[in-house]
Amino acid sequence: MTYDEEDKHLRQFQDGALNMELLIPFRPGAQPTEYFSIAIRHGSLKVFEIRWDKTGYFKVCVFKSGDWERTLHVARSPEPPTVGSGCSKSGNEQTRRSTAF
Repeated sequence: MTYDEEDKHLRQFQDGALNMELLIPFRPGAQPTEYFSIAIRHGSLKVFEIRWDKTGYFKVCVFKSGDWERTLHVARSPEPPTVGSGCSKSGNEQTRRSTAF
């Protein structure tokens, strides 16, 4: 799939009202600045999204505290991934750099 003008693989996991999506660059020759992301929705509300790349950059795009955190904590192991649609951009933003990669 194409997301933000980049080819990405999408993996999804759903457990009740909790839906998680992992986007990863599609091709082996992806630029180091092409991002990976994890987005979590509780029902239709996006409650968490983080993006990072191979340069050490990461950004918490969305974080909304709530019951979804407890649901995530007790969620069962994921089923095999399925292909679905991408996530939209919205929410509170924090930008940081990490050297842990």
